[in-house]
Amino acid sequence: SAAQTDSAAVHVSPGPGDSTARLQRAIDRAATLGRPVQLAPGRYEIHHTLRLKPNTKLVGPHGLATLDLTGRGAIIAENAENILLSSFTITGRTSKRTSANDALVTVTACSRFNVHDVVVHAAPVHALKLWRVSGRIERCRFEHIGHTAIVSGNAADGLDITHNHIRHAGNNGIVIWRDKNATDASQVTNNDIAHIRADAGGSGQNGNAINAFRADHVLVSSNTIADCAYSAVRCNSASNAQIISNNCRKIGEVALYAEFGFEGAVIASNLVDGAATGIEVTNFKEGGRLATVQGNVIRNLFQREHEPVDKRGVGIHVEADTVVAGNTVEDAPTAGLAIGWGPWLRDVAVNGNLIRNAGVGVAVSAKGKPGTVLIANNVIRQTRHGAVRLLDHNALVGPALEDGTVNESPAVLTANLIS
Repeated sequence: SAAQTDSAAVHVSPGPGDSTARLQRAIDRAATLGRPVQLAPGRYEIHHTLRLKPNTKLVGPHGLATLDLTGRGAIIAENAENILLSSFTITGRTSKRTSANDALVTVTACSRFNVHDVVVHAAPVHALKLWRVSGRIERCRFEHIGHTAIVSGNAADGLDITHNHIRHAGNNGIVIWRDKNATDASQVTNNDIAHIRADAGGSGQNGNAINAFRADHVLVSSNTIADCAYSAVRCNSASNAQIISNNCRKIGEVALYAEFGFEGAVIASNLVDGAATGIEVTNFKEGGRLATVQGNVIRNLFQREHEPVDKRGVGIHVEADTVVAGNTVEDAPTAGLAIGWGPWLRDVAVNGNLIRNAGVGVAVSAKGKPGTVLIANNVIRQTRHGAVRLLDHNALVGPALEDGTVNESPAVLTANLIS
């Protein structure tokens, strides 16, 4: 194991000055012999590029070895397979790799790339950047990252990112990205992510714990996420995403987001405590449709007073071909549920939800087609401006709707318990 000294390994020790050549020779020899490289405890200055070969196994003594990537120092792997990095620390505290595409570790076209129990500290831009890579990133810690901790582009056969800790990233925690829509099948599970800023600005491309873009069939499950400038989980143009059983708190915009040109999303059994909007399934105008939002607990929503128009304060907002069932929403200053936006509304079923202490219980776009929203069997308590109301964008329209009322609204109400 990584905790033991392997007598069959190629051993390497730190020395004064630049250790790049010494460590590169050990990597080359070990790859030729089919053996691991065993790092002795200590600090290794890496001033240049360290290249990982196929079958490289670089193993440290339970975090007691540090690769200090100084100046233009970096770790790179290209067109390789079966690589393992385990049980050591990488730091970029004196790195000069500061361009937008730079990373401390860059891996391209590698299958079975595995990173286990590695600490990456003080990356000026990205910590770990992968392109056409399959494998597993597990039980690692990423701290004080300038841009993004883990970037995966065009993952090959899926990538498992699990049980990692990410703290203090400048723009994103984990990004699953593709240059065009295709099945990605990556799994992002059981990670602990906190303190994600949006230093590069924008309207949502930064500031997210987990961001999937054009990546279809991605699973995001059982993550603990806190203190993000924008979203805990943001799936943009990513079809058939599953966002399940995540625990999210202190989120600056929409906590759980399925947006733009996607078809298919399941957002279920999540807990959100503190966000401008808890869950959003939106952009029917761009083709965003088809979702189930079920069994979530959403509470302590807030309005962003610094925003002149887009203040939110909504528990759940959906637009098209969506079931909203069995959710609990409490303390939503604008609306517990918001259904549709302007004319962008089609076939929504709102059933068996509990809404307490909201500006409006369920707000339905007044411009949708009549009969497109079924609102049934919900419990709606303590609403300041009505249990079910029509909205023209942000403006309330007409009186509160009641069960059995025949009207020209897009909503049909039945068997709701309102007080």
